[in-house]
Amino acid sequence: MLAQTAGDLALIAELPDASAVALRLRRSGHPDTTIAVALGIPMQAVPVTLSIAQAKLDALRREA
Repeated sequence: MLAQTAGDLALIAELPDASAVALRLRRSGHPDTTIAVALGIPMQAVPVTLSIAQAKLDALRREA
């Protein structure tokens, strides 16, 4: 589940920069190619990067 609530915005700000950027771009509807360029990673790495970022966000939600 990708970040979807207004409360997530504050939590996303607590994430490492790459995770925060990845989630913000995906939330805004950007494709994998855009995320890859923004992060300077191969396009094939975007799904894993998003998965890790989402897991970090989920952990922050549980702690909140």
